[in-house]
Amino acid sequence: MGLILATDDVVGINLRVRDGDPTVGWRGDPNAVTYFNESTNEVEVHLTDLHGHRYVAAATPIIHQGWRHDLLRRLRDGDWQRGAESYERIIRAQHQRDREDAAQMDEMSDELTEKMAWAIRKDLGSKEYF
Repeated sequence: MGLILATDDVVGINLRVRDGDPTVGWRGDPNAVTYFNESTNEVEVHLTDLHGHRYVAAATPIIHQGWRHDLLRRLRDGDWQRGAESYERIIRAQHQRDREDAAQMDEMSDELTEKMAWAIRKDLGSKEYF
């Protein structure tokens, strides 16, 4: 999946994610895990819900300078303990991310199928047997 645990350059944000940041209003979560997702170039924070399931609570691209503040703000805004509407928003976002991942897998599968069909046609000649 391409997730990497935070290194020294991200340790500061990892501490702020776990301990909280009153300047942003994020309460913190000692069980939070901060990853860098190589495939999306995003920093992700994974939390655990009431049922013990891990989910991506917040993610932000690291292409701009304010990505740390943006990540903490996203955590604050999506905090399920701040109300039911926040929890529903988190679940909707996770379902959207799951749909996007499934679509990406379908696209990759379609490409592989086309390549396999082309290779079979090449090996069998120009006649179609199926």
